[in-house]
Amino acid sequence: MLSKTSPRSEAITLAVIVTILISVSTGCERIRSLRRGKEIPTAIVATPTPSNAFVSAHYSQLRPHRVAIVTPANRMQEFHEQDQFAEALAFSLRQHGVFETVVGSRVPCNLNAIQSGRYDEQQLVNLASQYNADAILYCDVTSFSAYDPLTASVAISIIDARESVVLFCSDGTWNLRDTATSNGFRNFLQRGGADYSIDSRLESPSEFVGYIADSTADFISKY
Repeated sequence: MLSKTSPRSEAITLAVIVTILISVSTGCERIRSLRRGKEIPTAIVATPTPSNAFVSAHYSQLRPHRVAIVTPANRMQEFHEQDQFAEALAFSLRQHGVFETVVGSRVPCNLNAIQSGRYDEQQLVNLASQYNADAILYCDVTSFSAYDPLTASVAISIIDARESVVLFCSDGTWNLRDTATSNGFRNFLQRGGADYSIDSRLESPSEFVGYIADSTADFISKY
């Protein structure tokens, strides 16, 4: 025998469906707090941003003043993708007024483990002391293609050295085959105002790294 649903249950079900449809139609990205496990809806912006991001509920309270950026060893012998991204990110974070930054040494770092809250606390303390930093920003260019279309995947985690709290982490992939990414890259180059052709700069791996760093810093600056 089929059970009957009450009018109240049907109303609740309908409300849930309507809420889901509204969320999909307005295109909301959800950012979950590491501490509270709470999803915080934020509007998608025109410039491509990291596809996954998590912000601690304590971020505003523990927001660092000075951050040291560390990376693993370069995987590409000629391009030195880790070094280039670290320098570009440090510059972009300063340009956006997010943190005072310093590029630190290369250290072994497993971003998957760090993003899950598993990291070497002694290493964290030592790095913070060495660079007089409030927090350590671990970043890793996990993949990079310097050929057409330019593509890169980047993961970062910011760990507060005073409380050993994961404040922020994100990862994303930027692919110039994607129209939004290509348009965002072109807009970034136009802001630079260089004399030579934008079309030639669209093929530059170094410019592409600068664009990813800029969009990442801009994303962090929202918090």
